[in-house]
Amino acid sequence: MWEGGALRFDKNGGAHVATVATGGGAQQLGGYLYCPKDCEKEASWAPVGLGKAFESETEAVRMKPTISMELTQAGTPRILFMAKDAAGKKNILYFACDSNCTAQSGSAWTA
Repeated sequence: MWEGGALRFDKNGGAHVATVATGGGAQQLGGYLYCPKDCEKEASWAPVGLGKAFESETEAVRMKPTISMELTQAGTPRILFMAKDAAGKKNILYFACDSNCTAQSGSAWTA
């Protein structure tokens, strides 16, 4: 289910996760999740999808889905993600969000 990811805590104890997970139809997706408190409860986590993950068995070396995240000093996420574009080719994307990062529309993120 989880292919890889990063877990970071902000100065207020909030948990930020960037991960590649298997979604419906076995499609691998990059995503971001945030939990401000009570993180042992599923309802405390707010997820946002970032896009389809790229994976290849035909490159010179096998390429597994990859995602990485760091937080700014203000505690906002910066994510580097190897995504799949509309043509199925690899596309390395840098995502940044400074507020409302769990808005379901994804409109708070810049790529």
